[in-house]
Amino acid sequence: MKNNIAIGLLVLLLISLYFNFKSNTSLSSLKKEENISFEQKQKCATYKKDIETKFEKENSESLSFKTFDRIFYSSKQNSCLYVYSLSFSSGKSSMQEMYLSDALSGEELLNRITRIAGEVNTQNSQTFIDLVKEYEFGVSATSK
Repeated sequence: MKNNIAIGLLVLLLISLYFNFKSNTSLSSLKKEENISFEQKQKCATYKKDIETKFEKENSESLSFKTFDRIFYSSKQNSCLYVYSLSFSSGKSSMQEMYLSDALSGEELLNRITRIAGEVNTQNSQTFIDLVKEYEFGVSATSK
């Protein structure tokens, strides 16, 4: 009987140690991920001014107009991505497109026409927003 109690206590002790170690390990890895994410966000923020300066130069030399929206770190791409709009107006016609681009590679990842002749294309606008959320937060609009 004493052996059964001792074995039971030993098993409880081992289980307790296992879960204590497991929770400490997951907490430390979570903190490490938060630090990496924060550092990445800070790094991405440094590209904002360069992008805005580039847009100012391009806007002065073109009929179209680029407007910077925001920049963020995407764990999905492991890169800094930014959102901007491109507007064009000539006489009675006008158009606006939204873009998602990689700040490091210059690669254009997404674009959608969101406004034509003053009319908002709600479906394209919402699709663009949902796709950007997937890159920014890792959340699919269809998985809600």
